[in-house]
Amino acid sequence: MSFYASSWFVELLLFTLYVLLAVTAALAVWSAVRSVVVRSREQGARGKMQGVRRLSMAVAGGVLALTLLLCWLSAGTEPVVVNGRLYADAFWLSVADTLIYASIVLIAVAALCVGFGASGLSRRIMKKQP
Repeated sequence: MSFYASSWFVELLLFTLYVLLAVTAALAVWSAVRSVVVRSREQGARGKMQGVRRLSMAVAGGVLALTLLLCWLSAGTEPVVVNGRLYADAFWLSVADTLIYASIVLIAVAALCVGFGASGLSRRIMKKQP
């Protein structure tokens, strides 16, 4: 008997994935809020958050939102056969496609950002600012 043939194992696997997704999302939100609060406290005596940090956070949020929107619009909803049964729930098929496409795009963006950081260009840009 295959691990995936038993519905109990599949339900356990799905439940575990849902829990991990919820914990990951909660940690991401907590980390973002904490980062903004800590940075604003550090800069409280000197004024507002530095423009570069604010811009980088806005760009990151915008890239994520735009990526998810474009992936949602390009996601397919054609029924697929899963384990011999037809799966035709258009919403969940679209969500699955969106997450697959978004993860591919965001991994590529992350690789480009690592390349940008490793190139030393970011340090030269920061030195030119007053």
